[in-house]
Amino acid sequence: MFKEKIRNRFIIKENNILVSLVLISALVLVLRYAHRGFSFRESHFILPFFLLLLLAVFNCFRINYGKYDPYIQFAGSFISLLAAPGILFFTAEALPGIQVGSLPFFYVVMNYFYYLFPFLMLYLITGNTQIAVSLGTLLITIYSLANDFLLSFRGTAINTGDFKSLNTASNVMEGYNIVFEANQYRLIIVALFIIFISLRFRWQIKKKKVFALNFLLAAALFLVTNQVLLSKEFVEKHGMEPYVWSVAESATDFGTLLNFVNHIPYVRMEKPENFNKVYAQQVETEGADKASDTLSVESDLNGKQPDIIVIMNESFADFSSLGDFETSEEYLTNFREIYENSLHGYVNVPVFGGRTANSEFEYVTGFSNTFLPADAVPYQDYVDKDTQNIGSEMKELGYNTTFFHPLFPDGWNRKNVYEWFGFDNTLYLDDLEERDILRHAISDQCDYDKVIDLWKENKETGDPFFMYNVTIQNHGGYQSELIEKKIKITKPEGDFPEAEEYINCMKQSDLALKELTDFFQNQEDPVLICFFGDHFPMVEDSLFEALEAGSTDSEDVKQLKRHQTPFFIWSNYDIQPKDYGVMSLFYLPILTKNAANLELTTYNKYMASLYPLYPVISTGGVLDSNGNWISYDEASTSSELQDYEKVQYLNLFGK
Repeated sequence: MFKEKIRNRFIIKENNILVSLVLISALVLVLRYAHRGFSFRESHFILPFFLLLLLAVFNCFRINYGKYDPYIQFAGSFISLLAAPGILFFTAEALPGIQVGSLPFFYVVMNYFYYLFPFLMLYLITGNTQIAVSLGTLLITIYSLANDFLLSFRGTAINTGDFKSLNTASNVMEGYNIVFEANQYRLIIVALFIIFISLRFRWQIKKKKVFALNFLLAAALFLVTNQVLLSKEFVEKHGMEPYVWSVAESATDFGTLLNFVNHIPYVRMEKPENFNKVYAQQVETEGADKASDTLSVESDLNGKQPDIIVIMNESFADFSSLGDFETSEEYLTNFREIYENSLHGYVNVPVFGGRTANSEFEYVTGFSNTFLPADAVPYQDYVDKDTQNIGSEMKELGYNTTFFHPLFPDGWNRKNVYEWFGFDNTLYLDDLEERDILRHAISDQCDYDKVIDLWKENKETGDPFFMYNVTIQNHGGYQSELIEKKIKITKPEGDFPEAEEYINCMKQSDLALKELTDFFQNQEDPVLICFFGDHFPMVEDSLFEALEAGSTDSEDVKQLKRHQTPFFIWSNYDIQPKDYGVMSLFYLPILTKNAANLELTTYNKYMASLYPLYPVISTGGVLDSNGNWISYDEASTSSELQDYEKVQYLNLFGK
């Protein structure tokens, strides 16, 4: 009799046994392989891990509470459904160091709602609280861990564009060391607790009428959220506009999930205010007629068309531009010599620490990211076969055009983009017969050897050669320990292992660059090389802070300087060296064409007329004709920038 009561009270749940085994096994694997020097004897893991084991065992049985059982199951199910998002909110926000208690109450409420949203949708669709809580917890945990790793690797939080860049992420992840820290383990353990506890209670809708009502409620919830909460009006009314220029700070001020959601309305491309196609065409034509000669270049080409090689070098930047930076030995000797004897300066790029394709977009198309949504990746969101680009322009001038990038073609949608742009040849990693690897990527030396081979092959055609080359050697992360760190940072003082790995990679880039220019210096036919960095590397933030510590610049200008990389235009024919200071990257193709004595398009000429007024235009700030940095909000009231936005919209979208 007693045994029968026990059997009736404690019911074995075979499904829960399987789930418990899978979850505990997954945790053991994570602890074992993703934590350096992990030991199960570590004090901060012993108690939670032991409790998890007990809970897993206990979870294999369900207690029958007799006549009260339905009420307890109902209460436990919905308490876990409502409590789980709140617990995850507090735990997940702690990963990047956000203190929930310091957020305004309204932001806390909005964050909780967005954490709750997937749980509610899953429950309304499945009618099962166990599925809703388990899957909702899994989704939030994966999102939070991915967000934290992205903050660590590139300095920016996860955004909508990242979901379109999964192929790119998988291509470059080999260079990063995924190491779980205590806060991340805490989130995983909390998530497992929530899942185990949710499996203790079950409430499932079985009536078809109630299921139908739930589907209607799910549709209504989605519609209201999309039309009301995800509108610019709602976001701006409550002062929740995301910071376009400093995404990490934006996440800190609003909370990571709220900040992510607040970006969504700004991804939708809208026409400029008072846009009129005829007016935009008129502005472009009149501007082209007034094109300034500020970007003009004198050369001795005597009517010859030079071969043109454009190199966007991965993460090529100069820390000395930020402050007093010294190393145990010079690591950019050759670059600095080439730089000083060429057309040179700094380009203001639209990204920091990542998103190479947005810098690529500005040079290849001549368009600015300034007027595009903050999370946009134009190569994935906006360009098509009709988008103007330097490749098609060079083809019209008689050039054979080649795009070369020693990685996989699916990154940033490049395979489609350069086919749409009509490049004659597109080459990727699989087209390299010989590969020299530095750390985890094709070296610049290997890259440039291929550039020379392709140039030689083109000579047989008798046509001029244009190449756009995107290197990969210096890509993050910088924790590989796969290169000897002979060169050390001596100033500022501090421990910067990632930055030291980076500068030792840059030393190899410097050597490869010399071999490239030495080769072309000895060629009879004219050759021009345009070289620039796509963005600063994402290394220790403490290095940037130390370099900027002695600066009298405003915080906005400090951020702007983190978006400036060096460029030069070198040739084996005579061009008088000139320092252009700093310019937006989208002006550089105009300077390249002028240095090659090539004809400019109407849009190029219009942009040349804008350059003297605003050498730098970005959401982080604008440089005016007097050399003053002003905020974009202030500058955007000018008729010139308002007209420029209309002209770009006309040429990019043609509507």
